Amino acid sequence: MRLAALFALGAIVAPPTLAQELPPLLKPRQDVAITYRLPTPPFAGGKHRLQTFVAAATGWQRQENAGLVGITYPEAKRRYMFSTNRQDAL
Repeated sequence: MRLAALFALGAIVAPPTLAQELPPLLKPRQDVAITYRLPTPPFAGGKHRLQTFVAAATGWQRQENAGLVGITYPEAKRRYMFSTNRQDAL
């Protein structure tokens, strides 16, 4: 009983230096283009791939995937998605 109380007290007053630090941010030093290819296409004869472009100076990201374009603005904490398929606009 005393050991449990001592352990609980130690956990409550633990110094903040024992807390885990955040991992380093993954920020590239130069512009990067990454292409992911998936083994199973979404439809017969199609290619399933996702392209990601990262601008080192601004941190902006652009993702392109089968008719969709996504743009991420990290400083504004915003993400926009656009469709490049004309039938989606009708």
